[in-house]
Amino acid sequence: MERLIAFGMVGIVVLAAGMITRTFAQMPPQIAISMTEYAFTGPEGKSGPIDAAAVNIATLKTGQTVQLVVSNDGMNTHTIVSPLFDAVAGTEIQFVDAMGTQVARSIGKSNRTIELRPGWKARVVLTPSFETSEDNGKVVFEVTCHRQHGTPNDHYLRGMKATITVSK
Repeated sequence: MERLIAFGMVGIVVLAAGMITRTFAQMPPQIAISMTEYAFTGPEGKSGPIDAAAVNIATLKTGQTVQLVVSNDGMNTHTIVSPLFDAVAGTEIQFVDAMGTQVARSIGKSNRTIELRPGWKARVVLTPSFETSEDNGKVVFEVTCHRQHGTPNDHYLRGMKATITVSK
């Protein structure tokens, strides 16, 4: 069953597949990630500046459900793009505006893009389940913002590139 919820600049396809039954009243551990001009900041580091290598901003444990609280603390609309969101079995995403009002909720298989206006937050509940025998069992996912791509203010080129690691 698919429903389309559209509001302002953000459209979300909700696939109610029942992949996640957790409610927001039963929140797992939180990991805060902030977006500003032109950086991601997480508990393990901050991305940027221009031409810097991607920095790991958070490490998740495979099999452990977490809530990523992604906030846009900048003055511009930002987008968090990561194959991590597409690679998990499902996500539960709650979008909250600058006034603290929930404006949308998505449950099921997510795409890899979350767009947030200034002051907005996304609460993303997911359970990474990845294992590898390489690199000490770590899987690294890039996290980027590609707003204003191809312009002098290209967010990615100005430093909005980071990683989130999933480990055993």
